[in-house]
Amino acid sequence: MGTGLTIEELVACGLSPGAAAALIDAAGDAIDAADPAAAWARLSRSVLRPDIPFAAHRLLYDRVFRDWPGPGPPPAWTPTERDVADANLTAFMARRGIASYPELYAWSVTERDAFWRAVNEDADIVLATPPGRYLARPDDPEDPGWLEGASLNIVASCFQAAPDKTAVVLPDRGSVHKVSYGELEDLTDRAARAFVASGLGPGDRVAIAMPMNLAAVAAFGGIVKAGGVVVGIADSFAPYEIRVRLDLTETTTVLTSDVVVRAGRTLPMYNKLVTAGAARIIVVPSRDDPPIDLRPDDAWWDDFLTAGDPAPGKQDIPFEAVVRHPDDHTVILFSSGTTCLLYTSDA
Repeated sequence: MGTGLTIEELVACGLSPGAAAALIDAAGDAIDAADPAAAWARLSRSVLRPDIPFAAHRLLYDRVFRDWPGPGPPPAWTPTERDVADANLTAFMARRGIASYPELYAWSVTERDAFWRAVNEDADIVLATPPGRYLARPDDPEDPGWLEGASLNIVASCFQAAPDKTAVVLPDRGSVHKVSYGELEDLTDRAARAFVASGLGPGDRVAIAMPMNLAAVAAFGGIVKAGGVVVGIADSFAPYEIRVRLDLTETTTVLTSDVVVRAGRTLPMYNKLVTAGAARIIVVPSRDDPPIDLRPDDAWWDDFLTAGDPAPGKQDIPFEAVVRHPDDHTVILFSSGTTCLLYTSDA
């Protein structure tokens, strides 16, 4: 290979000498190809595998694109013709008679209100009150005035699939458990009723600090459907870090699990939230062991849901989503670092 890629370089990336030689042989002349983008597309699809250390991926990438002239950075991924044909963006353009991406871009910046109206329609966003304009101030990037005059609850847009279609797939004792859209919507409505019954009002915050399971998904939707705001907190945080985030967001109620089982270790979650000073904790059991003791004002998830169930004869009445302004917060998301992101219904 003309670039001088050697076995020693690949061994330094974590490959064995034999694997390094095989990779050089498989790469062939791709590194010196006249079309580096096409060469990298072949390498990344057909030669480089997930078990090959990332450092080796990066070495080949840098070597293939060593003379990249631009414009812009070299592509890490290039779609195939099939990828392009099957893309949602391709279908969006075809429905509007747009022949090319440059034409789409030009439309998006010259007729912004029409473009964003089309995007919202294409995404099937359910609006309680339609907007007068989709973009009231298109020349103001800091305050463009999304969905002027509209009201909505974004959860209403999440349950438009057939009720029997699979919405969530969960691990279940070595197998998988599938939850349909209809089942998830029923559980989401139960969660919304329970949060309202517990005193949640529009704009109130509820934190979720637990692994992503069915209860977390339903609670997330239920909080937002009831007009509340979800505060996402990583379950790996220490009590002090959780306390800081609860204080920053003025959150008193937290949904968590009793414990977290990770890498063969059982780690306490409820006790960590108690140490963090959470005023009220709703606990989802994560195992079949005897339940832990809860404080008087805390509740198990099933008991919490039951407390919000409607009277007999009214169980089949759907929960009516609390409509909100498009700029109202729906999620306050803390990353595993220090970043805090605010999401609204029009985000």
